[in-house]
Amino acid sequence: MTEYEKLELLHSQLDELINGNQLPIDELKILQSFVEDIREKHLTNKGEKMNQKIYYSVDEGTGEITLDLYAMEEEAIEQLKEANPDKKVTSVYAS
Repeated sequence: MTEYEKLELLHSQLDELINGNQLPIDELKILQSFVEDIREKHLTNKGEKMNQKIYYSVDEGTGEITLDLYAMEEEAIEQLKEANPDKKVTSVYAS
């Protein structure tokens, strides 16, 4: 199914919801997957994935794994700055 066809189906199903009609949960999940497919292209630079490493350490005694988000964030910011030299790159935390 093309992106245009996905958008047309989304549009018609939104009209149904606006008009007070209910959609089965399975149909809503399909529509959500369409949005995710289309959105994914806009979340990355020109459709390319970032080369993101995962930094972590393992406690030998407990086996606990600790993720180093700071190092990952710093690397991601540098990659984004290089890919988008004309844009301001910032980071935000949510909890």
